[in-house]
Amino acid sequence: MKIFAIFALFGALLGGHPASVAPSAILSGPPLQRLIVVIDHSGNSAADARAATAAAIVLHHFARETSWSYIDDLDESAVRNADAVVYFGRRSSVPAASFERLRAARRLVVFEQHLGELKAIGFFPHVTRTTEVDAPAHAEIHYKGQRFGVIGSFYTRFTVSAGAATYGTIAGTPLAIVDGPATFIAAPLTFTSEFRDPYGQGSWLAACDILRIGLGVPPAPKIALLRFEDVSVEVPTDRMRGIVDYMASRDLAYGIGVIPNQIIRDVNLQKLSEDPSLVAELRFAQAHGARIVLHGFYHSYNSAEDFEFWDPVHQRPLPNDSVAFMSDRIAQGLKIERGLGLDPVMWESPHYAASPLDYGVVATFFATSWERRRPVAFLPWALQSDAYGSVLLPENLGYDSVRAADHRMSLDQQLSRARAFTVCADCVPAGFLHPSTVPLADVIDFVNGIEALGYRFADPLGVMAPETHV
Repeated sequence: MKIFAIFALFGALLGGHPASVAPSAILSGPPLQRLIVVIDHSGNSAADARAATAAAIVLHHFARETSWSYIDDLDESAVRNADAVVYFGRRSSVPAASFERLRAARRLVVFEQHLGELKAIGFFPHVTRTTEVDAPAHAEIHYKGQRFGVIGSFYTRFTVSAGAATYGTIAGTPLAIVDGPATFIAAPLTFTSEFRDPYGQGSWLAACDILRIGLGVPPAPKIALLRFEDVSVEVPTDRMRGIVDYMASRDLAYGIGVIPNQIIRDVNLQKLSEDPSLVAELRFAQAHGARIVLHGFYHSYNSAEDFEFWDPVHQRPLPNDSVAFMSDRIAQGLKIERGLGLDPVMWESPHYAASPLDYGVVATFFATSWERRRPVAFLPWALQSDAYGSVLLPENLGYDSVRAADHRMSLDQQLSRARAFTVCADCVPAGFLHPSTVPLADVIDFVNGIEALGYRFADPLGVMAPETHV
């Protein structure tokens, strides 16, 4: 927490301002106090740390405090003091003594492996038989009326006696069991890969839903999010007007990622302030359900586009990355947009790329950000507090691309992903559209398609109230 206090001081000195007060939150905060993520060794400590850290961040959805540990490093007193343990098992040998540390778990959710070993120490009394089997060709997972592919070449098959609840099927046998305080899910779950294939990766959403059930968390309201992306002087005013008028006529809530002063390959385009007709449309949108998202300042850093706060060639922060540099960019962007009558209430890093230092600075200006942040690539829900103390809204449906090469980035793919989301009661489908290239007809089809699945579009600023610290 000390790092956030330092960033807050810099923000105050450099002109940071808190975002507008959000309306009453749609989603409640984490119901649990402490949760421990547990993993097995894979032989790649860096990959282990990424996967476990991502899981600990994403599972802030369920608990105010999360941490992670290897199973053989697990502290038994920490288990006793936690509300829940979520164990991502792997196909690896684990000393029997390591499982003993889990005996004290109040709630235990286990993925993929070690069902037999955990039964041996007293968990899962209603499991009668367990074995690891090869997945048949074209094996499927069935859950809540949908079918998904099986990830991996093997899975844990088990049989159950009366007295415990089972959920879904994998190759015709139970996918998961909730047996007293313990839950086992035969499918894997990861948060370090993007969600793009609704059939091949849809079992992640089933796993998220069963995880919620195993932790004893009630279902959340069925909401979705929509953002219009990369809105700058490159967006024709007539196209923006058609979209804004339609959204207003439907009384829909949404976000608009606005770039105040776009530069591409060191060429300064016409500034937003010099396009009064577009600004007028944005002000109208703001008055009729839209939330303005500050989408960087230049939106680039001596590149074709997108990367303003990250070096994509070397995959590292910019050489001049600093609190002062980041604060100045944000302050300039806010000054321009506020001077035009716009009120940016949240942040989005261009191309979802920035350094940990940058995210800390962002948190001193905005209580809410809407983006993906490493190491998390798949965020199925909103977080009240991410690793930087920010409300973090998800983007998990992708976008509608006009380029043939992006065959997995189409309106049909977005809606197919959203349909897969319906199996998860806590998950929030969130996508974006580019007004510069997407016709109004696609916007209408996106809205109607999402609503036909039973979702309502939520005010991005009202999804989750920022966490308060005493």
